[in-house]
Amino acid sequence: MKKGALFTTVGSIIILIISFIAFVLPSQLGSGQESTKKVFGKYKSREIVYEKDSDLVNNLQSIQNNFYNTYGREPDNSEFYQNFYNAFKTTVSQYAYEEAAKKAGYVVSEETVNRELRSYFVDETGNFSKALYDEADKDAIVRIKQQMLQAGYSNRVTEDLFGTTSIGESSLYGLKESDAELDFLSNFDSNQRAFNMISLDKSTYPDEEVLAFANKNANLFTKYNLSVVTFSDKAAADKAAKKLANGTSFEEVAKEGFTSFCDSEGKLIYPYYYNYRLSMILNDSADLSKITALSKDAVSDVIELTDGFAIFKNLDAEEKANFEDEATFKDVRTYVSSYESPMIEDYFIAKANQFKSLATSTSFDNACAELGLTKIDVPAFSLNYGGSSFGTSVNSTLPGLTFADTNETFLKTAFTLKENEVSSPIVMTDQSAGCVIVLQYVPTTQEDSSVDMKAFLAYQIQSYDNIAAANNLLKSKFVTDNFRATYYGY
Repeated sequence: MKKGALFTTVGSIIILIISFIAFVLPSQLGSGQESTKKVFGKYKSREIVYEKDSDLVNNLQSIQNNFYNTYGREPDNSEFYQNFYNAFKTTVSQYAYEEAAKKAGYVVSEETVNRELRSYFVDETGNFSKALYDEADKDAIVRIKQQMLQAGYSNRVTEDLFGTTSIGESSLYGLKESDAELDFLSNFDSNQRAFNMISLDKSTYPDEEVLAFANKNANLFTKYNLSVVTFSDKAAADKAAKKLANGTSFEEVAKEGFTSFCDSEGKLIYPYYYNYRLSMILNDSADLSKITALSKDAVSDVIELTDGFAIFKNLDAEEKANFEDEATFKDVRTYVSSYESPMIEDYFIAKANQFKSLATSTSFDNACAELGLTKIDVPAFSLNYGGSSFGTSVNSTLPGLTFADTNETFLKTAFTLKENEVSSPIVMTDQSAGCVIVLQYVPTTQEDSSVDMKAFLAYQIQSYDNIAAANNLLKSKFVTDNFRATYYGY
């Protein structure tokens, strides 16, 4: 679409600008039309402000427009925050580059601005339309010309530093890329591999295995009916112990301490009433027997904790765990997930090895069918550690592959397998309990791309350089970055 296509219907520029800003900006920040400005930072003494027609608002407008054109939707809250911060960074760069251009003596001529402005008022034939120009809001035109003037300075520096304009094979501007660099990056994506995969989610550890563990370790889930008062130092604890010995009630002494592990009345609360959890807060686990041996209403000596000191009082007899109770069983599963991860991992590794053996002797599909597992197709990707945009990354949305692009074991295994070879189990980390996966390398035919890779890569490198420069500018002593505080302040 030509630039002027947006203006082929009768209407003014200013209406378009205002309506767009109202579309993209969140309600908590307003529409950008209020008289009260919001200062997000500075470049030297030049404020970066959020207000009508400001550079920050205009840059955000452009970024939001690109986002909508790319994804066909408005951004969510986190995406909007990132877009807004990118607009802030763009504004910082804009001011720094504009200053540099002016200091170098560069001048943006009025003729250049007018020539650029004409391109916004073209008819269906692509020619300048005076009628469209005359219909446009004159104040809006003045503002646009001013924006173009400012952009002319910053764009000059941007082009000089990062431009990709060339005559033949010779770059006129920007940082130069060596042929070796471009050749390397051009071939970066050439070795792609696709896989069959099964993924065993460790969060699906069977209930019967949890119950077997619980019955074998029932003492861990014994509940104690205890009151406790804690102190930050031993001197305070010893003082409290003396008061107790002299007849002061436990309840009265408890008012002098802290209730880190108990309710307002001093009684142990979840999960500290469990045997395993109580032992964890003790500096010496052997002290647990001193506490559990207390008769009803008896009070312990001062017990050293991992963080402080405590005195315990036995309120009633201990309670043996009932694993038929749904809440208790749930607590056991939580314990197993938190503290017995190696046991769970071993279980699924054994299952994965069983699968590998069957898949190797028969087929991947047959093993899936026999063991009731789902085969997952992993689309082809390159050996791309860290998910560089110069290559195709592994699909991290697939089960078990959340952090696969930085998992060295996964990548080494995937790219050393022979054709149709089935891998040994690979333990993966994801956003929950983790998975154990098995891969099979499936050869695929890669399609030749019609894209001029070297030209495309030159543009990508330019973008990387531009982003890196913007990020480094934020570290400059000349930049005041109050973005986060200001953003969340509204």
